[in-house]
Amino acid sequence: MKDNSVKSLTIEWLRFFCIAAVVLLHAVDIPVDGSAISYHNGPYDSVQIIFSEGLCTVAVPIFFIISGYLFFIKLEQWDKKIWLDKLKRRARTLLLPYLLWNLIAILFSLGMLYLRAKLKGGTPDIAAWYNGMGGIKAFWDTGTAGFPFNYPLWFLRELIVLVVLSPLIYIYAKKAGIVGLVLLFAAYILFLQPGRLGLLMVGLFYFTLGAYLSIRKIDFTELFKRWRIVAACIAVPLLVTIFFSFSNNTVIWKYSYRVFTLFGAVATIGIVASLLQKGHLKVRPLLSNSAFFVYAAHGTIVLPLMQSVLGKILPGNQIGLIIRYFAAPLLTVVLLVLCYWCLNRWLPKTTAVLTGGRTN
Repeated sequence: MKDNSVKSLTIEWLRFFCIAAVVLLHAVDIPVDGSAISYHNGPYDSVQIIFSEGLCTVAVPIFFIISGYLFFIKLEQWDKKIWLDKLKRRARTLLLPYLLWNLIAILFSLGMLYLRAKLKGGTPDIAAWYNGMGGIKAFWDTGTAGFPFNYPLWFLRELIVLVVLSPLIYIYAKKAGIVGLVLLFAAYILFLQPGRLGLLMVGLFYFTLGAYLSIRKIDFTELFKRWRIVAACIAVPLLVTIFFSFSNNTVIWKYSYRVFTLFGAVATIGIVASLLQKGHLKVRPLLSNSAFFVYAAHGTIVLPLMQSVLGKILPGNQIGLIIRYFAAPLLTVVLLVLCYWCLNRWLPKTTAVLTGGRTN
């Protein structure tokens, strides 16, 4: 029987909403001349800061909270057998799609390399391309900001590591309680990282937060619903601070940004849960089911293509750049949802493998 509780509906609705936010987040334009994005540069940079560096950044914390919550839900005890069973299931839902989508992105890049070389009448330098992408390390960390080749999949890599460490997280969340969460949040705020293990503090803190709420049997949607107004009132001035400090005051920005993600995530989850409870929002199964496919395929393949095409069509002034900034992610999401629908209709088994079984 389908679970139509507010909690379940909130999770389903947020799956697609947060993926759409991630696509918009990745639409940010890094200036080729190395200059900084700043509100001083005009409306285009201002819009990018508000969305890609502000509002959309709550998506990743929300995903980590939900992932931690669901991983430990209904867990009454913890032993080696439970851990191994969960590892086996996550090998299909996390590890296999992670490897496949990195491979797809690498093969796509190789195909584009061949195509460009053929159009110019030359021969592609496979060795230079292979070394440039980091070789076999591209499946874990290409050396560019700690991302794998298919860069959005860093989140999936984090989850894989967190699942392996889940017995320790379970003990920590259960024994350390609120004090433990405060300590992890302090480490997150202070940019203290566990090291080069493919694990960032953002994942460790928010996944542990979700784990704590699940282990204590606290309905996070009900909790965040009660605190949504307070959280929003704190998040808004923090967003304003991010806007004015981005590229202008690194110290203020980096602290305000990290505090914003917490209160922004709480406010977003609470507001969505409240609207769903009142019937003002509806869950669309096609959208929620296609969320993982959109996430895995957009970063290195479709979004750059949409940006390139629109860049040739639209004017290069501020208005044209703003239109492209919103239009490229929108077209990317629409195209990938359509691709998912077609694949799931005619190749459901293939789609299930690519999405880790996340199909209707």
